[in-house]
Amino acid sequence: MNKKLLAVAAVLIVIVAAVAIFVTTRGTAQENSWGDPSTDPQKLMIPRWFLSSLTHNGQPVELGDAQITLQFTEDNKANGSAGCNDFFADYEVANKGKLTFGQAGSTMMYCDNYMQQETAYLDALSQVSQFKTEQGKLILSSADGQTTMTFAMPPK
Repeated sequence: MNKKLLAVAAVLIVIVAAVAIFVTTRGTAQENSWGDPSTDPQKLMIPRWFLSSLTHNGQPVELGDAQITLQFTEDNKANGSAGCNDFFADYEVANKGKLTFGQAGSTMMYCDNYMQQETAYLDALSQVSQFKTEQGKLILSSADGQTTMTFAMPPK
């Protein structure tokens, strides 16, 4: 009888383990999909995004010929070029396209004709609360919609 109890216990353990693995894997897959593919944080992880338009506090910002970029890393660090200076910041991403940046730091060079747009860009990053990706573009926006940035994938 002890052998039968041991066999039944072993089968129950296997069943419980299988159910636990199924539930855990199923939950992880749902969490990773974030429900909406346009707000999947894995889509942020391309080598570098290039800024194509910026509206800061409701006003369009002329970008000129500055190449402003943004890169996300797996360890929640963001960096890139603000036009003249390189910058870096922590970021947090959450469900439903929530995205926030910590205080940005940067190198301290002065570049004629770029400082106004660089200041607007770094301030705009601090106002970001949402992101979405669509058709090869990354769109960042503030909660009130007054600040938006559109980035494109690297040129081919």
